[in-house]
Formats: sequence, structure tokens, C-alpha cells
Amino acid sequence: MLLKAWILGFVYRIYRCRLLAKAILENLPFIWISGNQQPDFRTLNNFRLKLKDEIKKVFKKIVIYGLEQGIIEGKDVFVDHTKNEANSNKHKIVWRKQVEKQLEKIDDELDELFKHIDKINEEEGKIFGNKDFAEKEMEGFDDEKVKNIIGKINE
Repeated sequence: MLLKAWILGFVYRIYRCRLLAKAILENLPFIWISGNQQPDFRTLNNFRLKLKDEIKKVFKKIVIYGLEQGIIEGKDVFVDHTKNEANSNKHKIVWRKQVEKQLEKIDDELDELFKHIDKINEEEGKIFGNKDFAEKEMEGFDDEKVKNIIGKINE
């Protein structure tokens, strides 16, 4: 479940553990993918840190699959290393070296992405320390006052 939540977070460009935890609480796709489980940001971040290389491998496979299926924009990557058009000529064939260069480019881009993710999570940790996101850290929240306001609105 944690892996699926992180992958979906990457798809939605959510790279910070606190924002991912918030998305799991509030956004329907995240609620569904998490099976309505609600891990806190520490659990999400510890999972990401312990399995960083494995998450990256899985995400790379998903990106390559998305490219192959045309779901993700970009140049096509071909598993069998060649593509021959019906009216092929030497300029319409995708050679093995070209495919390997594309795969290396994907690796490089994912390396940069995961370095960026580490950096923003470290910065977030320095700023917030061990605190959760602001909505969960509210002090002075009075449940009775909220119920009274809801009652007045309903009237």
C-alpha cells in the first residue's frame, strides 16, 4: 500500500511525505489506493528512505511501460531494440544504441528526481521537525464549538 501511495504521489507530483499523508486523508484517488488506511508522514518517509532504490526501480519500470503504451508523452522505447515501419528506410529504424541512450536518459532523469525528493524532504524535516502538517497540529481546537456552528448552519 505504501509503495502504491508513493507511486501515485509521484504521478501527481507530490514528493513530500507530509503532503502525501495529507493527500491520503483528503483525495479520493489516494484514499482508494491506500484502502482507506491513513499512515502518518513518518511511516511514509521511513518507507521511502528504507526502500529508496527499490521504489526507484519500480517507478522506472512504470515510466518505461507508460512510454511503451503511449500513456506518457515522450519518445517511444522499444523492448526488442528495433522498429520497422511498413515503408521503412534507414532513417525510420530505431537502433539498439538509440534505445540504450533513451534508457540512460530515463535513469538520469529519475536520479535527479529522487535527489530532488530527498532534498525537499530534508528541508521539510528541518523546518517542521517532528511535527505533523499544520491541520493536524492545531491547538485550541474545540469540538463543541464546531458542533454548535454546524447546528446553527443546519438551522
